[in-house]
Amino acid sequence: MTPGSSRFSADLIYWFTRTKWLFIALAVSWVLLVLPTPPGLTLAGYHTLVIFVLTMILIISEPIPLPGIAFIMIIAQVYLGIGDANSVAKAFMNDAVFFIMGSLMLAVAIVKQGWDARIALGIIRLTGNSTKRIAFGFALLSAIGGSFIGQHTMAAIMLPIALTLIKHTQIEGKQNHNLAALFLFSIAYGSMIGSVGTPSGGARNAIMLIYWKDFGVTPLSYGRWMLLSYPLIFLELPVLSWLLWRNFVP
Repeated sequence: MTPGSSRFSADLIYWFTRTKWLFIALAVSWVLLVLPTPPGLTLAGYHTLVIFVLTMILIISEPIPLPGIAFIMIIAQVYLGIGDANSVAKAFMNDAVFFIMGSLMLAVAIVKQGWDARIALGIIRLTGNSTKRIAFGFALLSAIGGSFIGQHTMAAIMLPIALTLIKHTQIEGKQNHNLAALFLFSIAYGSMIGSVGTPSGGARNAIMLIYWKDFGVTPLSYGRWMLLSYPLIFLELPVLSWLLWRNFVP
């Protein structure tokens, strides 16, 4: 066997090892499609369930990038007759998708202009050197930002800020693991709590507005949504900070 063929064989084995769950997911889907449709389900409904199983296996195992998984979902819907190409494509051209696109664009602009570093300095100026106050500042800012640009986007912006502060608080090269957990959980849970604050806080909020519209329910305005949700957010944040401080004392 020549060196070239050995390298090709090794690359092929490596590729198959990395993507084996893709073939497993496709095999499971094929078996489900061969089985008879369960009573009470339409054929399109059963095919939708099969696509859901396929998608969950791929998302959990991650044999291919997420955009590839989304592309498989689109092809499967058309191939299995759930909808034609035009109707499936139109599903991606709704308010929820544009909400998320706009939020991600805003996050990129914030990082590009260096606002993430300014945010870190602003937190320290407002909270001082108190670790407890800094953690609450992370939670509060993540909640407010997450309510406008989405929890995932806000967490991605705040994470480098927290890691920078954690890095500069090392003592003799040793990290304070409780401090790291306190800051990172403050960002994660703060973003999650705040994501219900406005319609643009997450895809589920925008999708809910679409459902309300489809069912003939008058949707809430942006301001009315905030008026109803923000009191709940401000009640949850102190409880969050107290629980995190109690469990992760630096």
